[in-house]
Amino acid sequence: MDQSLQTPEQQGWLHKFLGYDFKIEYKPGKENLAADALSRMFMMA
Repeated sequence: MDQSLQTPEQQGWLHKFLGYDFKIEYKPGKENLAADALSRMFMMA
């Protein structure tokens, strides 16, 4: 981890995630279609 933890909330989340094997990758919006679709509000007219 390269960033320092600033808040107790961040430290708590880190403690929860330490037991898992995962990798966080940044994906620009055009490459991250699933997150883009989930973040858009669906409205029926």
